[in-house]
Amino acid sequence: PGAVANLGAEKIAELAKKNPIALLYTELTDAYCSSKTPPVGPRGTYHGFSPSPRPIRSRIDYVMATDDVKILSHETYADTSEGEYVSDHYPVIAEIE
Repeated sequence: PGAVANLGAEKIAELAKKNPIALLYTELTDAYCSSKTPPVGPRGTYHGFSPSPRPIRSRIDYVMATDDVKILSHETYADTSEGEYVSDHYPVIAEIE
């Protein structure tokens, strides 16, 4: 059993309420932080269709992997299609092995 199984139901519920991403980190690795090459693109992934030029800091989209997976690269695509966003989130992709 992994670390999540050893936490207990009450602790898992508490972590999930406070920070659901922290719960994922008990079992998985974040591709953004573990990529063999530096991440490409903005750190933030949620822009809410805002045309604002300010930096986007809200990172709510993740690629997570188990420890046996090699994360070769991570990229957040901040491109638009003909000047318009196709989603209110930037797509995130990781190359894995």
